[in-house]
Amino acid sequence: MAKWKMRLTMKNQESRSTEWRHLLKDKHPKEYEALKKKDRRRKQMKRAEKKKTLTHTRAERMKMRHERELHRDAQSRYRARMKARKEPPCTPATVSSPTTPTAITSPTAPESRRAYNTNYRRKYRAQQTRQKQLAVRQKDRERKTPTGARKKKHSVGKQGPVATSITQSAAKVSKQLPKSPRSFERVMKKVANNLTPRKRSSLSKITKTKKDLFNKASASCLLGVIEELKRSTCNAARPARLLTMITCARVMKKYRLGLMASSILGVRYKTLLSPSTAHHRPLSNEVLERKSRRSERSQNHDAEVISFYMASEHTRELPLKKKVTKVNGSDNLQAGFVLDIPLRRLYEEYTEKYPDYHVGFTKFTKLRPSNVRLQRQADLVTCECVYCVNMDHKINAVRQIASKECDLVAHKYELVDKVLCKKSPVSAFHRSSCLNGSCEKCRDFDPTIRKLFQEVTEELQEKVLTWHEWVRKPVTFKTKDGESKTTVRRVLESKFGTIDELVDGLVKDFNSTAQGSFPFHLFIARWQYLQVRELKEHLPPNSILTILDFAQNWSVHFQNEIKSACYSKEQVTLHPIVVYYNDPVLNTLVRESLIFLSNDLNHDFYAVQAFVKRMYDYLRTERKLVIEREFRYTDGCSAQYKSIGPFVVLHNSLNELKSTVMQNYFGSEHGKYESDGENAITKSAVDRAILSGKVVIRNAEEMFAYREQNLSVDEGVSRRVYMLENHIEHTGYDHGSYRTVKGTRKIHSIYASGNEMKTRPLSCMCPPCLSASPARCENTSYVAQWETIKLKKRQVPVNER
Repeated sequence: MAKWKMRLTMKNQESRSTEWRHLLKDKHPKEYEALKKKDRRRKQMKRAEKKKTLTHTRAERMKMRHERELHRDAQSRYRARMKARKEPPCTPATVSSPTTPTAITSPTAPESRRAYNTNYRRKYRAQQTRQKQLAVRQKDRERKTPTGARKKKHSVGKQGPVATSITQSAAKVSKQLPKSPRSFERVMKKVANNLTPRKRSSLSKITKTKKDLFNKASASCLLGVIEELKRSTCNAARPARLLTMITCARVMKKYRLGLMASSILGVRYKTLLSPSTAHHRPLSNEVLERKSRRSERSQNHDAEVISFYMASEHTRELPLKKKVTKVNGSDNLQAGFVLDIPLRRLYEEYTEKYPDYHVGFTKFTKLRPSNVRLQRQADLVTCECVYCVNMDHKINAVRQIASKECDLVAHKYELVDKVLCKKSPVSAFHRSSCLNGSCEKCRDFDPTIRKLFQEVTEELQEKVLTWHEWVRKPVTFKTKDGESKTTVRRVLESKFGTIDELVDGLVKDFNSTAQGSFPFHLFIARWQYLQVRELKEHLPPNSILTILDFAQNWSVHFQNEIKSACYSKEQVTLHPIVVYYNDPVLNTLVRESLIFLSNDLNHDFYAVQAFVKRMYDYLRTERKLVIEREFRYTDGCSAQYKSIGPFVVLHNSLNELKSTVMQNYFGSEHGKYESDGENAITKSAVDRAILSGKVVIRNAEEMFAYREQNLSVDEGVSRRVYMLENHIEHTGYDHGSYRTVKGTRKIHSIYASGNEMKTRPLSCMCPPCLSASPARCENTSYVAQWETIKLKKRQVPVNER
């Protein structure tokens, strides 16, 4: 070991950590770098070990950090005391200089007191900063100056400092500034960059020259020319525009002022600088000719895109009050919608349906209506399809943990497209054989799905995945009487397992739904929505289209509500019915919403029939309509629309309503439609009135009185009427004596014909079917023929007669 190294190793630890490292760095830089890497590696290992064993909470870590800081402070104070004790005492004969202070002890004789104090002050001041020393000296000068000779401070009023103080301040600043022009420029540039915006604008006023004024006037003139050329569409202005842009580009590139000029002139940065490379090209007739843009769309074309967004098979109305918005700032309210499919897939379907309309994806997204939200923008989505949600949970669980290099399935629609055969170019759906599982190529879903997830399975073989799933479970609860009851409900469970178990669950969900396979489930949902749209466009004469659904009961609440009223609320039943009919006066299709209010909270088919009878009376008396056929669309709720009770009511509809009723059902778990939007509009308007303190609503009667005056619309092609119905009889149909119709869940269209009932697994609103000629149906590849059924009565045992 070198001698200098030996000497340094014999010193204390403090000198080793400072002087020793500096000497090692100067004489042996390689060894110094190796030492730094070794220390850095040691610290990283310590941090890693500490991080592994760290199991404290955030509050505990903050407390430990505070205790460590207190401990360090105590240690530093202790080391300072120990160091002061070890320093040798100072005698009055040897006084250290201010630059190298020495420890001073208290004097032993009274005559050395003055020297002791002087040395102590020198030592104290030697340890002070430069700023502290200047402050102490200034204070000493003021103390030693006589009182009468002290200079008065210049007062600063509202108008600013007086002239003498400004002169003195300028003199002081000028003394501190460097004499060299180059250094002076750097210092002033640094000062100007650190100024506030107001000070910078004030400084620019005193530094303006005639050249600056000329440049500003030129820039404003150039800005006016550019604005005029922007508005000009004449071909003769093309050379002027090119010349202006080329000149600007040269100047901006030279002085690097492109971004600033872009913001001032209102021209894109790329547009401003790109013509600089075209100055050598001649301005021939080819340049002057203006090419016709293929992307020019008329207002009718934009309206087609908007109507495509609002189609029932692409969006659904939200029954949420928070999503209701006003139409163009007016008092008219419109419900919120959410897309059922991803936006990119919706654009692909639009390009397939309208290949002649060239619309880019950016323009397609800009034309999306403001009340149509994306799937991620709907913060609270309720009443979702259990089969679709379970499928999404499993696909998202794989996408969150798998790497981006894997070929992943984006959503359930892409999974269906990859498993089944390709669609026909002229059809929006897969072939019926593929959907029913009878196709020889794609009927076996299991190996195809496992092949799609093979790459992900190999990557995530040893990892544990987490996903959520809605499952049926027995739930026990207590009634108001204290009795325990057990029922089966769907609950959300968190499941943990390997990728193989997740894929097994995915295959199981793909093969089993209420209507069969998962592709057929999605097909039925979209097909039924499509038939509603077709019926709106070709509604037969003397016919009406009705869309029914019970809304969630509205809870009575008040402004400045007391606590006892908050925990015991009354409720009001809402049942919107959206009716489409051909108005004989306007000679056009009219949409009218009939919102029924009631204090009766029994949501059964008796209440539905009472509301329907009231609707028929209103349309025939007030609207003067001749109703021979009704096309009714509802969800598949068994207590209200789809069971033996509603079938018995439907069988008697010809006698009670004097009209033939064709009952159609939306796809299973996909029954959200226009009636939900009317529900949201009504609740939102009532809640706003209550919050403003304008009205107090305690029951259905008061709600009807307020809504009839403020929300009813009785003009144009969109109307809204509120009706009060409190007298509902829940008896009269002997539905308990009839047998349940076999395959009820698979029926999506049914109507009464005499003493018989005819059913179909799917609805069809093609012209032949609407004209009562089902034998010539245009959709026979998907829709089966009508099947005749009879309502059979139960056989009562002899002992119960």
